[in-house]
Amino acid sequence: MLNYFWWYSISWALVLFLYSLNFADFSSGLDFGIVIFAIITSIISGVFGYVFRKEFSFFKEAKENKKESRTKEDKQYNGFKGNFLFVLPVVIVFFFSVIEFIIIRQVPFIEVVFLRDAFYQDVEFIPLYHVALIATATYLAVWYFYRVIVSKQRRKIAICCYVALMLLFLLYLMRSGIMIVGFISILMLSAYLLSKVGIKLKYVLITFAVIIAGLFGFGVFGNARHGYDWNDHSFIEEIGLYDKWPAFIPRQLMWSYSYVTTPLANLNYNTNNVYSDDFNVVGIISELLPDTISKRIVNEKVKVDLVKSYFTASTGYARSYIYGGYFGLYFMFMFLMGIGVLGVFIKKAYRSEPFIIFSGFLSATYLLMTFDNMLAYVGLSIPLWVSFFVLVFSSKRKAKK
Repeated sequence: MLNYFWWYSISWALVLFLYSLNFADFSSGLDFGIVIFAIITSIISGVFGYVFRKEFSFFKEAKENKKESRTKEDKQYNGFKGNFLFVLPVVIVFFFSVIEFIIIRQVPFIEVVFLRDAFYQDVEFIPLYHVALIATATYLAVWYFYRVIVSKQRRKIAICCYVALMLLFLLYLMRSGIMIVGFISILMLSAYLLSKVGIKLKYVLITFAVIIAGLFGFGVFGNARHGYDWNDHSFIEEIGLYDKWPAFIPRQLMWSYSYVTTPLANLNYNTNNVYSDDFNVVGIISELLPDTISKRIVNEKVKVDLVKSYFTASTGYARSYIYGGYFGLYFMFMFLMGIGVLGVFIKKAYRSEPFIIFSGFLSATYLLMTFDNMLAYVGLSIPLWVSFFVLVFSSKRKAKK
């Protein structure tokens, strides 16, 4: 299931459904323009997904590259030297992580969860250094998981590298990193199993169970991250404005429900309460770029009005709306679709293994645009662009051959 076009449609359908359940007082009547936008863009993306569906055959790609991958591994990763080169990127990432821990004089997981001497919001990471480090770790984690699937020769080592990087996210208390990499990993594994054995009930149930367990763990992590016991939900109940939560649903899932629905509530709040006759082209374009770049284009980003100050996400479209009204929303959508279509055409022209990794990152980007602007969030946007340029240059090398 690496068809990123379908993930865009699925994500909006899921958010609209959960929002309509009205489990929290954040939910209010949606602006008609937002509903139309969600429906139209979901249909368009769904059509793209259907037209290009054959280009997302994971097993076919993996099968075509298995012999080539094994040959490369035999030549490049033979013996101790080869194993060392294979794990070297992880060693380098951990080395620079230790340096950051020393400079900031704390390990967030130990300080916040165990010692409870600090709050996560108070941790001050090294500017730019931390961004580059986490972006590198994110890309590598996905790459190693891909090697777990397609490479028998280095599978055990790849698993160790993957687990090590996920533990690094845990030390940093990076829930977003764990969820992004975890989501892409599930997509890759599901796509592989689907293409190899087809749709089977037990795999569907296992996938569903893994997702629920992940969301449950996300809630436990959320409680602990704010200094509460894993089963103490008083904090999220208060800030999430919950008074209609069904008794049969574990309250740990409140965190996920709030993270899914409050961004749409904030976007809706802005379409109902914010009006500007200014049309800021530079602002619209800046929303398409990672924050580290856009901050140098726009001195100060526009302020997004929030229903409550502590839930700051407002989907990936709120600032685009403020900069350019509904044109800003549709312009960003067209840009997202353009990236996806371009990736497919590059892959169609020159079959390239990196397309699978690119598809994973773009699937996460499409899905999480209902939460925040993933084109601006450096933790995902930088690995996405890295995967895109790897796809482009690998295709060029194959063309020359």
